[in-house]
Amino acid sequence: MIKPAVLSLLIFCTLALTASTDSLRNVIKGAMSNEKAYHYNNYAIMFQNINWDSTLHFAHLALSHATIHNQRVQAARAYNLIGKGLIYKGRLSEADNYIDSAQLLNKNLKNETSVEILINKGMIQEHHAIYAIALEYYQKALIVAEEIQSTTGKARALNSIGIINKELEDYEEALKSFLGALEIAEKQNIISNRAFISNNIGTIYDLMGDTQNALNYYEDALTLNEQLGNTMAIAYTKHNIGIIFKTLNQYKKADRYFQSSLKTAINQNDALAIAYNYHHIADMYLRQNKTRQALNYANKSLKIAEKQHLSTATFQNYKLISRIYQKMQQPDAALKHYTRYTQLKDSVFNSQSQKRIEDIQNAYQRVHIEKRIALLEKEQKQNQLELEKSNAKIRNRNTMLFILSSATILILLFGGVLIAQIKEKKEAIYKLNIRNEEINQQNEEIKVQRDNLSELNKRITAQKEEIQCQNEALEEQNKLTVAQRDKIYEQKQHLTDNITYASRIQKALIPPTHLFKSFFTDWFVFNRPQGIVGGDFYWLHETNDGMIMAVADSTGHGVTGGFMSILGISMLNDIVIRQGKTQTNEILDELRLQIVNLLHQDEKTAINKDGMDISIIRFDKANQSYQFSGANHKAYIIDQKTNELSEVDGDRMPISIHHNMNERFKATTGSFTHSDVFYLFSDGFPDQFSGNSNRKYLYKNFKQLLIQNIAYPLNEQHDSLATEFYAWKAGLEQTDDVMIIAVKI
Repeated sequence: MIKPAVLSLLIFCTLALTASTDSLRNVIKGAMSNEKAYHYNNYAIMFQNINWDSTLHFAHLALSHATIHNQRVQAARAYNLIGKGLIYKGRLSEADNYIDSAQLLNKNLKNETSVEILINKGMIQEHHAIYAIALEYYQKALIVAEEIQSTTGKARALNSIGIINKELEDYEEALKSFLGALEIAEKQNIISNRAFISNNIGTIYDLMGDTQNALNYYEDALTLNEQLGNTMAIAYTKHNIGIIFKTLNQYKKADRYFQSSLKTAINQNDALAIAYNYHHIADMYLRQNKTRQALNYANKSLKIAEKQHLSTATFQNYKLISRIYQKMQQPDAALKHYTRYTQLKDSVFNSQSQKRIEDIQNAYQRVHIEKRIALLEKEQKQNQLELEKSNAKIRNRNTMLFILSSATILILLFGGVLIAQIKEKKEAIYKLNIRNEEINQQNEEIKVQRDNLSELNKRITAQKEEIQCQNEALEEQNKLTVAQRDKIYEQKQHLTDNITYASRIQKALIPPTHLFKSFFTDWFVFNRPQGIVGGDFYWLHETNDGMIMAVADSTGHGVTGGFMSILGISMLNDIVIRQGKTQTNEILDELRLQIVNLLHQDEKTAINKDGMDISIIRFDKANQSYQFSGANHKAYIIDQKTNELSEVDGDRMPISIHHNMNERFKATTGSFTHSDVFYLFSDGFPDQFSGNSNRKYLYKNFKQLLIQNIAYPLNEQHDSLATEFYAWKAGLEQTDDVMIIAVKI
C-alpha cells in the first residue's frame, strides 16, 4: 500500500492578516518615500499563506521603491519574496532567477534574509525531488541562523530538515527535527508556527503508524489555523486528516475532508495541493473497488505532477495507477506503469543522492566537533595559566617561610598558620593536576575523533571518485531527457516571445502619456490585461478646442482581443484625424460602419459578431462642457466636494452588426466643474469573481468603492483599486481584461 504523501507547508506564516485595506493605505500614505519599500515588504509578508497574488503585488511595489532609493537590503527582501510567491504558483524557473538576484544583493551578509534565501533555494530543489542539494541548503541555513542567533530562522531550518528526512523515510530524525522546531515556536508563542509544525509532527506519527497521535496533532493544527484564518494551512491540515480517515476505512469522512481541501487548493491555484488531493481520492476509490473513478483521479493527479515537475508526486502516481490496472486485470498496463515508477524512484533515491546526504550530514557534524575542540583547547590554556600563577605564589611563600624560620619564637607561633596555608595550596595544586589529567584524557579522545575524521575523509574521497563515475553514466542517460525538455521549452518560449512582441506593437499604438499631462490636472490608467496582450484599450486625441478620449472593450481577450484593439485604434485615427469627425455619436456611427464592412458582417446570417463596446467623451475646457456617447458602455462623474455620483448612459447596442442598423447613436451633453472626476471603464472589474465566495464584484460595489476613495489623489485611488482587486479575486484566475481611466480637468 502506498504510504501517505503529506502536503507540508514549506513556510512559516509569521504574521496574521490583521490590517484592512484602509489601514494599509493610511500607513503607506503617512510614510516617507524612502520608507515605503520597507512597509510594502512587510505587507507582502502579511499576505503569505493567505493570498500569493497579493504577496507578489506588494513585493513588486517594494522592489520598485527600493530600486529608486538604491536600498539593497529592501531590494533583496523583495526579490526573495517574489521568488517565494512564484514557488507556490508553480513557476520554479522564474522563482530561481528572482532568488538568485536576492542572493547577489545580499552577498557577504549574514542576516534573516540570508536564512530565508537559503531555505527558498532548498525548496526549489525539494520540489524537483533533488533532496541531497535541498538538505545542503537547509543545513547552511541552520548554521547561519545559529551564528546570528536567530531562533525563528533556526526553527524554519529545523522544520525544513525534518521534511527532507521525512521524504527519505528517516522518520526518527524527522520527528527529532520537528520537535526541536516546535520547542522554539512554543517559547516564542507564535501561534502560526506552532500550527504549522504540529501539522508536520502529525504527518510523521501517521507515517510511523501512530494514528491517534497523528490525529491529535492534526486537530491542534486545524484549530490554530482556523483562529488565524490561514486559508491554505487549513486546506493542508484537512487533507492530512482525510488521509487518517482513509486509513481507518471511514471513507465518507475522508471524502468530506479531501473535497474541502481540494476546493481551497483550486481557488488558490496550488498545484501541489491539487495533485495530492486527487492522488488520495483515487487511492480511496481503489480501496472501495471503484476502479474507474480511481483511474480518473489518478490520471488527473499525474498530469498536474508531470506538468509542474513534482517528481515525488509523479512516481507515486505511477505506482498507484499500476495498482489500479492490476485490480482491473490489465497486467500489461500495470507492468508498464510499475516499471516507470521504479525508474523514477531510483533516479530520486539512488546511491549518489544517499552518499551526498551522508557527506552533508558528516560535514555538519564536523563543524560542531571542531567548535568543541576549540573550546576545550581554550579551557586547557586557561587552567595551565592558573596553575603557573599558583606555583609562583607557593615559591614566594616558601622563601618567606625559610627566612622567618630563624627568627624569634613569636614568628614560630605564626608558622602554624603558614603551614596551614601551604597545605591549602597543595590541595589546590592537587585539584588542578586532577583537572589537567581530565583535560589530557579529553585531548586523547579528541585526537581519536580527529583520526576517525581523517579516515572518514579518505572514505569520502573514494566515494567521490565512485560518484564521479556514476555521474558520467547518469549524464549519458539524461541527455535524451534534457534534449526533449529543451525542445519543449524552446517551442513554448518561441510562442511566448511572439505574443510578447505582439504586446509591444499594441503598446506602441497606445497614445503617449504626455497627452494626459498636457490637458488634465490629475489622472490615472488602471490596465490589467488577462494575458500578455488584451482586448481592452484606450485612445486620446487633442483638438483645437479640447480633448477626445475613448475606452473600449474588444470582443474576446488575449490574442484575438489584441487584434480587435489594433483595428479599433487604427479606425479611430482615420475617423477623427483624417476625416475630421469630432461629434461623439458620429464617431461611433462611422466606427460601426467600418467594422461591419471590414469584417464582412451580414445581418441575415449574423455568424460573425466580432466588434467592441466603447465609451467616447469630448471635453471643451473653455466652456467647461462635455459630450458623451457609448456603445454598451456608460461613464461615472463624481464631485469631490459633495461625493455625489452621476451616471451617464450610452446606447444598448455594440460596435458590430446589430438587428437595427438604421438606429443612430445618441450624444449626451453636460457641464463640469474643477472638482468633478470622470471615470471611463470596461466591465472587467465589476465582473471579476471572488476566490472566497465565487460571486461577482458587481457594479454597485464598484460605485461604492469609487465614492469611498474620491477624497484621495488619483494616484492613490489607483493603488486602492489594485489592492481591492487582488484581495477580492484572492488567487482566482482573472475573469477578463480590466481597464479603468479617471481624469480631472
